[in-house]
Amino acid sequence: MRASPGQTTVAAFAFALAAVAAFAQQSSPPQPGSANYRSSKARVVLLSEVKGDVALDDNTGIGLRKAFAHEPIAERFSLQTGTGRAEVEFEDNSTLRLAPYSRVEFSRLELLPSGAKASTISLLKGTAYVSLIPSYVVDNKGDNFLLIVGQEKLNLRPSNHIRIEIKEAEAQLAIFDGRGQIEGPFGTADLHRKRTLTFNLQGESVPVIEKKIHEIPFDNWDRWTTEYHTRKAGLAHPAGKGSRASSVRWDDLFR
Repeated sequence: MRASPGQTTVAAFAFALAAVAAFAQQSSPPQPGSANYRSSKARVVLLSEVKGDVALDDNTGIGLRKAFAHEPIAERFSLQTGTGRAEVEFEDNSTLRLAPYSRVEFSRLELLPSGAKASTISLLKGTAYVSLIPSYVVDNKGDNFLLIVGQEKLNLRPSNHIRIEIKEAEAQLAIFDGRGQIEGPFGTADLHRKRTLTFNLQGESVPVIEKKIHEIPFDNWDRWTTEYHTRKAGLAHPAGKGSRASSVRWDDLFR
């Protein structure tokens, strides 16, 4: 029996709805916990600066060896400075810097299905600086940057610029810029710019907060390189969100 025009129209409409539903299911991003949710280790993280005594453990089983500038950094690597200093550069020009006699481990460096980047780094000893490029320069709002110091977890956000020092059983966190959050045995606290937090690495006491930052000798090196990388990111993304860094000339970088 031949289908009537009305039946044909209904069947065609049902088929179209099914096609749209199938397309939507295929094009929507996979959800955490689903079979299609897969992160990637395809990150472009580089050891951008090496000055003096710096060693790298690249997870090959041979332990620490001499490090060289422009080497890639991958998950489960560790970096250590002796009398030297080092800088690690991430994809968006955000940076991690190590002063002398410091060590970090890169426990997580992943590219998520959404395109956002997840980084977890542990400071084991010494002094580290972290400067994250502002989101008005680079679209990095979905990125996750976690810095672990003892039992404390620093959840850093775009525009964060910090210095963290481990001194025996305590650590001192200086927040130059930006806002974030710290989690530890004492609970959770928000990070505010121009503050210094001193906390016990082995206890549950609430951090002591000062409304000022004490300068140390390597702050000038950190400040100059932070400005350089922010301007470099602006030049690499000149059309990004009305970036204030996009108008910087190359000559300005070397004044």
